[in-house]
Amino acid sequence: MSERLSLPGFSRGSPADSTADSTAAPPATHEKPRPRHSKLRLALAGLGTFLVATALLLEFYIAPQLIAWPASFNQTDTLTATNASYYNAGTLQAKQSAGLTYTLTIRSDAASSNHTTAVWESSAVLMDPVTKYTVNVVTQRAAFNRRTGQLSNCCGASLNGDTRVRQTGLGVAWPIGVQKTTYQVFDPNSGHTFPATYAGTATVGGVTAYRFVQHVPPTVAQQMAGIPVSILGLPGNQAVVANRYWQATNTFWVNPQTRVPVNEQVQGQSVLRGPGGRGKLVVADVDLKMTPATVHQLTSLASKNATSITLLQVIAPVTTGVIGLILLALALVPFFRRRMPEPADDGLGLVSDSMQRQDASAANGAVSPEDRDASPAGSTVSAEGQDASPAEVTVVRDGQDASPAGSTVSAEGQDASPAGITVSPEGQDTSPANGARPRENEEASPAGAAMTRESEDRQD
Repeated sequence: MSERLSLPGFSRGSPADSTADSTAAPPATHEKPRPRHSKLRLALAGLGTFLVATALLLEFYIAPQLIAWPASFNQTDTLTATNASYYNAGTLQAKQSAGLTYTLTIRSDAASSNHTTAVWESSAVLMDPVTKYTVNVVTQRAAFNRRTGQLSNCCGASLNGDTRVRQTGLGVAWPIGVQKTTYQVFDPNSGHTFPATYAGTATVGGVTAYRFVQHVPPTVAQQMAGIPVSILGLPGNQAVVANRYWQATNTFWVNPQTRVPVNEQVQGQSVLRGPGGRGKLVVADVDLKMTPATVHQLTSLASKNATSITLLQVIAPVTTGVIGLILLALALVPFFRRRMPEPADDGLGLVSDSMQRQDASAANGAVSPEDRDASPAGSTVSAEGQDASPAEVTVVRDGQDASPAGSTVSAEGQDASPAGITVSPEGQDTSPANGARPRENEEASPAGAAMTRESEDRQD
């Protein structure tokens, strides 16, 4: 009767099966899923694009629309002359070295204004504060573009109540972004428009200002009936229609950023002349300058408006644009670097590197730790997986030595028989006389030594 005996830990299959087992695929691994941020990236990209577009709109559209002269506006400017002369029609006397005050009061007509046009009403009164005599009064109703300051003849525009007077050029308001150039400016004292030319830059009350000079030649500003020729220096007692001429040099200091006039000076003369230009009466000769209180008021207004304009034109667009670009960058740059996959624990205590070492050791005749752990029950295994059994292990079945010629297996799993005899799977001696091992049996044993797969038939 024959009996097959196999050692634990060794496959009973063919060499090809052993090779296939040793070259099997490594254990399955599980790649940790990367965090998905697609929705967050889309949100950041959308918000960033919106902020960049908002910054461009603020800079090139919204800010210019918001920076405009207000429809509702009230202001009073005061100029004074310390060495003026004027003619008092009440007393028919000329007064010299008099002190005069010029008060300009501006009131807006918000009901007649709209988002593009503002309507302001002003009155300029020249009087002697001591005698309370009013030398001259000019009233004006001006309609102008809130951004460019250009006058228009709408909304009941008039000068001294006369709607026939055509108002053109700039009036009480200057345009956005004042340039170093020449502007056409309407002069309410003469009722005509004359050029005002850039003449330098100055600092007024800590505010930068462009200085513009306007020369008004002798111009008929008014016709006055019932003027005695005697007061014109002409002989006779009759009354005539005299022309009032106005000539002046006007100087304006305008803050270029806010277009607020921060100072003004008027050097003018008003003269009466009879028919044909005969005779002369100086009605007023003045050198009017703004008071320090008015200059301070206007420079404070300019500084306040400059802060608002800087916020709209610089701070808001730049801040919004930078935040938008940062959000766009975050949407385009990966949040995390991709991690390498890690092997999963399959509960068998096997790792891919140990299987690779087993495959590599098969050709060198080494026994892997797993094969050493599968040694016969009678042997002792050390902590490192080495066979700690005695030097020789004899396989016995029913008290008889089953190994031919007393062949033994060493602790390292190699054939220690003297003759180097190997036993084929059928229990026959197939080794050559010189003890050479067949190649098939070497490949079938991972340890490189021939092991008995089938015991010899014992005869009863």
